[in-house]
Amino acid sequence: MSPKFSRKVGFCSENADGTLAIAINQKNFDEVCYQELNDYLKVVFDVKPIVTAFVAARENFADFMASAGNCLSIMKKMNSPSSEAINKSLDCLSLLTRHVSNFLATASLFLANSEVQLGKVFGESSEEINLWNDYRRTLHLNSFAYRFIYELRNFSQHYGLPISGLNFQIDNMAKISRSIDLTIYVCKKDLLTDNFNWKRLKKEIEALEERTDLIPLLSEYNEILGKLFQKYIELFADKLLVCSKYINTFRATFKIPEGVQPVLFINEKGDNQSVPGRTELIPFDQFDWVHNKCNDF
Repeated sequence: MSPKFSRKVGFCSENADGTLAIAINQKNFDEVCYQELNDYLKVVFDVKPIVTAFVAARENFADFMASAGNCLSIMKKMNSPSSEAINKSLDCLSLLTRHVSNFLATASLFLANSEVQLGKVFGESSEEINLWNDYRRTLHLNSFAYRFIYELRNFSQHYGLPISGLNFQIDNMAKISRSIDLTIYVCKKDLLTDNFNWKRLKKEIEALEERTDLIPLLSEYNEILGKLFQKYIELFADKLLVCSKYINTFRATFKIPEGVQPVLFINEKGDNQSVPGRTELIPFDQFDWVHNKCNDF
């Protein structure tokens, strides 16, 4: 009796003339092989959500810094003081507030989901999640930037903006020779006036100057996120290595050319004569994406 359907490995590639070439291996890819494929590739889907969240946070920080640089360039060209300069500075404040808010949100998303994902994969009481939390707590204990910026996100959700204002320091009014510095600051009184519970941070905030430059704190927080991401990937390093070896063996066994997406061709009639009715992408490209993003960092 024929099975309900059959799977065969193959790939699609584009010929030099633009036509599509399809290659299908004639050996059935049975349930045992299919389960093995999914078991080896599971690590891709365990790691991908956290890579996605980290990349989002990292790119939001890069966008913030790029916009800060653009604001400097814009203000350097302004006649100051003038209504135009004030309007442009307020545009910059709105833009940078958006970028900081996006960075804080995606940073919290990365931190929260990393712990949740480790619990799902390894277990709530696993060695891996304990290693992660020990490392995270050590960084948190040793960094005011980590403690403050993490809570600033919670503050900005319910009590106020994460930025109080901008200060453009111009040392020469002549456009040609002037230099200009930007401070993106938060005011201590804005943080402490409302009833937000800063917990143990309150005393540290009370000890700050009235205006605190956020750029150094955000930069340090961004670096700490990178360290935590590296620790997360280390916890999956063995699984990722095994997956990589499986992919290389798979490509060699089924003669899949480099740079070509392998596919499972599924024949729902289960015979060798019918044309496959549907396809299922084998997510090697997703592994490559995860691997490349980890290497980029």
